This record gives sequence, structure tokens and C-alpha cells, in this order.
Amino acid sequence: MRASRRLSITMICLGTLAASSGAIAQEVAEASPLPPRLRLHVEGGLGVYLSNSMQMPDGSRASPSCSPQLITAFCRIAPALGLGMDWSLLPLFGLGLRGRWVHGIPGNGSIFGRRLDVVEVLLVPQVTLPWKKRIPRSGARPYVAVPVGLAWSFESRTWERAVQEDWNARPGLSAGAALGLELFGGTSWGALIELDYQARFLSADVVSIPLAEPASQTTERVAVVQHQLVFSVGLLFGLHRAAGESE
Repeated sequence: MRASRRLSITMICLGTLAASSGAIAQEVAEASPLPPRLRLHVEGGLGVYLSNSMQMPDGSRASPSCSPQLITAFCRIAPALGLGMDWSLLPLFGLGLRGRWVHGIPGNGSIFGRRLDVVEVLLVPQVTLPWKKRIPRSGARPYVAVPVGLAWSFESRTWERAVQEDWNARPGLSAGAALGLELFGGTSWGALIELDYQARFLSADVVSIPLAEPASQTTERVAVVQHQLVFSVGLLFGLHRAAGESE
């Protein structure tokens, strides 16, 4: 009789403990659901040039100068647009692929009268940071990343002189570090906030053809080095969630 009573009490305790554990697990899952494994994002941002210089074949260097119509601080700002895809390989590790265009507005991208745009394609390894705070009905994923890849420069305005100029971009290197935060308002959509530092080492073969003497054209290799901070905000779209993960 006593053994039967003890068994009953034990079963009741185990049942209560299992129910409590299930409720806690469900509460945690609802408070902070896992983000989709595969995510697409679009972003817009502003880049601030820390430095931007061009080196000529003779070793001389030039830096952008503001036109009289622009405020000096505005000369360092450049708008940027990006499109990317992120894949969480493991709970704490992910990999992204990103394309970004940085527009050279008058001043910040103008060197010797040239205005340069930059297009870069980056591979973005990511590591998720600890996040203990619960956000009801959403999830949060802070992360650090190391974007690295190829970049090309393009002229959106040529040097205005009595010479026809062709800017033939060569593949360059773009590498940096980023700190970001993904916020999910539902199971398949959210927002992105990111600050990253990017260093770019670019070059181009510049063909100059004097209009008065086309036969005396010259070709020179120029190098451009940029250091930039980019602050971006964007929208996230979840494309795939692994089977068995919280919806």
C-alpha cells in the first residue's frame, strides 16, 4: 500500500515537472524564436569616408576636394544600396553573400574632377553573439561579421578637360568588419541594423586620348584606396526554416 502511494506521488511529481518544463520551453520559444535559416535582405545606408586617395604612376597622390557649393562634412557622405542573402550553417555561425553599390556624389568621390562609384561583391562570415533579453513575439540576433570580396570602381563623371578618357576598372580588394543586429517581428520578416568598416584597394587602367591629337593617346595605371564607415538599415525576409525549428 505504501509503495503504491509512493509510486503515485512520484508519478504526480514527474508529471508536474514535465508540464512545467514544457511550459517554460514553450515560453522561451515564443519569446525568442530562431530566425529562418535562409534569409534575404535589402538595405540602404550612408557611407562616411574616413580617407579616399588616388595614386598616380609617378607616385603623386590626390584626395577629393569639396566644390564651393558643398559643405565640407557633406563631402564625406555617400549613399549606398545593398542586396544580400544569409545562411545560418550552425546556431552560432552563418555565411552571407552581399552585393553593394556606393554612389560617388560631388565631393566625396571626385578626384581630379572624376566622380567614382564602387560596386562590391562580398562573402560575409558571421558569428552570433549571446542575447539573453527576451522580446515577446520576435527574435533578435546580434552578430559580428568579416565581409571580404571583390570591388570595382566606375566613373559617373569624367575629368572635364580637352581629353577623352576611358576608365577601365580592374578587380580590387574590399575587406572589413561589421557589427549588426537582426530583429524579427514574425516568423518570416524582420529588420536589419548594421555598422561596418570597409577598406577598398582599387585600380584602373585610364586611357587618355587628346581630342586635338587622337594618335597620341596614353594609358596609365592609377590606384585608389578608400577607408569608409557604412551605416545601413534594411528589411529581412525569411526564405527557409529547418524542419523542427520553432515557427
